[in-house]
Amino acid sequence: MNISEGGIAITVPATLDSDFPALVRFTLPDRTSQLSAETRVCWRSQDGLVGLEFQSLTAPQKSELQEWLARKLDETLPENVAALFRGVGQS
Repeated sequence: MNISEGGIAITVPATLDSDFPALVRFTLPDRTSQLSAETRVCWRSQDGLVGLEFQSLTAPQKSELQEWLARKLDETLPENVAALFRGVGQS
């Protein structure tokens, strides 16, 4: 449903126990490598949506996720806003 550097929100048909870690495996769209991480439940909704916080992404996995998220953000920003960010730090 949603993903960030810190975790993922998914819809699950069963109740996940907050006291036990859950191993999550997923593939980002447009990628072939599978990411996996131990997670912990940090929130849940009445309609089966669960927020899982990443507990153990490896450095290469974290880097791949950050790069993918940055590319997705760049694709969704209006061009005038993206242009402002491209100029930050350049003199």
